[in-house]
Amino acid sequence: MKLLSLRLLLLWLLCCVGHGDAQRTNLTIGIALAEVGSISAMTEAALMAVNDVNSDPTLLPNITLLTRMGYSWSVGTAVQNVVSFSGVSGLVGIIGQSYSTITVPMAPVSKVFNILQCSGSSTTTTLTDKSSYSTFFRTIPNDNLQAPAILAFVRSRGWSNILLMIAANQYGFGIQAAIQQLAPGMGITVQAIGTYNAPITGTDIDDQIIKLKATGYQIIVFVGVDTDLILYLERAAIYDFVGPRYTYIGSDATYSISNTLTSVTPYNTTANMQLASGLVSIMPQEVGTTLNTRAQSIYNRFVAAHGNIAPRPGMFFTYDCVLGMAYAIKQLLANGNTTVAAIASRSFPMAVTSVLTPFVGSTGQVTFSAGERIGNYIVGNYIFNASAMSLVSVVSQNLSVTDIQPVIYPSGLTVPSTDHIVLPEVYIAYTDPAPIVLIIIYMIGLLSTLFCWIYVLIKSNTPAIKAMSPPFLQIISLGLVLLWLTVFGFTGKMSAVSCQLQNWFGWLGFSIITGSQLVKAYRIWVIFDNQKLKKSALTNIVLFGYTALVVSVNVILLAVWMAIDPPVPTLITVNGSYVYYDCVSSTSASHAIMDTLIAYNGVLQLAVLLFAYKTQNVDSVYRESKWMTYTSLFNILCGAIVIIILSTGNGTPSGNYYIRVIVLLIAILVTLYCHLGRLILAVQSSANHVSRPRDSQTSTAASPTKQSETNYAFIVDVVVKEEGNLFSTWEARRLIFVAEHMALCMFPVAVAEEKIGGGGGGGGGNLEEFSKKKMRTVITKPGICVYLPNCTFADGGGSDTIVFSAGKGGKTYLMQTKNEEDKQRVKDICEQCATRSKGPSKIHRTSEA
Repeated sequence: MKLLSLRLLLLWLLCCVGHGDAQRTNLTIGIALAEVGSISAMTEAALMAVNDVNSDPTLLPNITLLTRMGYSWSVGTAVQNVVSFSGVSGLVGIIGQSYSTITVPMAPVSKVFNILQCSGSSTTTTLTDKSSYSTFFRTIPNDNLQAPAILAFVRSRGWSNILLMIAANQYGFGIQAAIQQLAPGMGITVQAIGTYNAPITGTDIDDQIIKLKATGYQIIVFVGVDTDLILYLERAAIYDFVGPRYTYIGSDATYSISNTLTSVTPYNTTANMQLASGLVSIMPQEVGTTLNTRAQSIYNRFVAAHGNIAPRPGMFFTYDCVLGMAYAIKQLLANGNTTVAAIASRSFPMAVTSVLTPFVGSTGQVTFSAGERIGNYIVGNYIFNASAMSLVSVVSQNLSVTDIQPVIYPSGLTVPSTDHIVLPEVYIAYTDPAPIVLIIIYMIGLLSTLFCWIYVLIKSNTPAIKAMSPPFLQIISLGLVLLWLTVFGFTGKMSAVSCQLQNWFGWLGFSIITGSQLVKAYRIWVIFDNQKLKKSALTNIVLFGYTALVVSVNVILLAVWMAIDPPVPTLITVNGSYVYYDCVSSTSASHAIMDTLIAYNGVLQLAVLLFAYKTQNVDSVYRESKWMTYTSLFNILCGAIVIIILSTGNGTPSGNYYIRVIVLLIAILVTLYCHLGRLILAVQSSANHVSRPRDSQTSTAASPTKQSETNYAFIVDVVVKEEGNLFSTWEARRLIFVAEHMALCMFPVAVAEEKIGGGGGGGGGNLEEFSKKKMRTVITKPGICVYLPNCTFADGGGSDTIVFSAGKGGKTYLMQTKNEEDKQRVKDICEQCATRSKGPSKIHRTSEA
């Protein structure tokens, strides 16, 4: 593709030739413009302007403008051009660049060499900083003016919702920032933003297209160049995101799309023209409906040179860049501020805020504010197979929109489409049968919890309830009440209140229950899980403080979350089929707090599980640790199920609702039964005179008779824990001394309690009869037996604690008896029998033992 036509070359040669007057001074203008297509329209316009300045005897008398060509298709070559231009004697200005991303790195280099630089097409707001770009100016309005023009046109069509697809560069981000800042004040909402890396290649943009389409909105503002827009439309067509329903509004860099679709390969296809038909593009107004003398002259020359092809966008702005420099030099010389020699040597500071002056150019009256052009915008409309955009509206500086002719939209009609697809809203209504049933169940559960609360309060002095710490049972009841009420946060249309209800009642209810469980399990562990089984001074007041500390962490996290980014009802569109609202927080900080809440409460549940497991077999009324173990395990399981299912993000609103509500229902019911329900049922069924419930972990064995102790055998109930094992727990065991075999056997209590003797077991009886009639039939679970000469005993340091070793190769246990009498009985028998005989040293661990 040739970048310079023969006419362009002739124009350049004409501009480079001086007028032959020895008194004239030559000043040079560098031209560095990257253009797409076979016609370098803006370069031609700059050369026309240089020729016109030289032909005007009143504009710069005794000065001839020459030109130096450069090409800057990349940032590197653009900067090299500026450095190269700086070495040209008498070079005072540079026209360029075409694109903002290349102009920005050029401008500070121009400042270093005190060279005026002007662009007729770079609109990025970055260049408005005249402290950094003091020698740069432009004859096209910047993006701070383009953004309100786009929004003004959107508002004039009756649209209030838009989507943004922006190039991930200075140009795109500048317009995006301006639109997002101004849109709320103009009654417009930016519903979603997609980004792409320019130039678009392959399928890189597909995910962004899918994301935008899923919102259900139909007005898309595209901020990028025309070639990227064409490639985008090709990909969007695959996902049916182009067509009669959708209207695309292009930024000023897309205004030349008619030229690209007509003459630039490979974009100039019929299919692409059809995809782009109906496009609306915003462009700073270069010329009015009637051309002034300069603009008409440019138009005539361009058309004559290129066979009736209309001038390209940006030509007139570029032409005025040269005029702007010429008028600035004229004004400086007229005021006597400097000399031609000082300007030629670049010794006079060329700050645009002080050297620019208003003038009439090809684009009309050109005025500046701090080096920035002030002007109107026009709205163009591309129609299939058109060689130029149709002018349909003008957006004035006060943001009023004047329509010149109707817009032809992608539907082929002149009536604007709606800005969003009207999709059915899905939510869980209170009138639906299933939610009604669930709410009734929740209310029954709430009333049951309140009944348990009152029952515990009334019966708090009952021995069984008193042993279970009634104050903490009441606190657990409070947590359960809050959890029952969360069903109202999930049911019905989402609102700010329901979003708050879900989180405050849900997390506080859970933390209140977990905190109470944790301190109860901790107290049991402190009391029983130690060698001496010493008493602990953990009073209820101390434990209340621990519970408050646990809950306060959740309160602080929730308060911070609600302060920085509270979850609010957010519209979610599903596959363009329906919409629903869900409570969503958008910032990464809120997501971090949510993760922290989950992790913190998960650790608390694991702590409850550990303490409860280690003490699940202690002699505690109603086996509280055991039931806390069940509750904790179930809560962890339920939480994991909900997190795994909901984190996939693929569920339907109804599916997510039932998962949350049903799993929460089951977890609450299990917690209610394990902590309150079973206790009340047991206490009530025993008619308030139960001394030990049936599920007690130890039996009430009768004391053995003296005859049994000395002649035959004795049976003693103990609790033991394996020493040196982190996960060992206190477990109830029954010791049986078999005098006939000089052995001491230890079996699970449940086996002996159920099978040996009547009631709770006990001592006494004839050992021979016991051994012959019952030993081989009642022992169904394995135990251990050790010959007396092989076992050793030591004082555990407490009044009723023994360290028992089961011989070489065996394990060592901490053993606690019910009283000093039982402890002494065990030690006396072992000491008496140890000297009588020696049996084998091996310890048997069989079911026959």
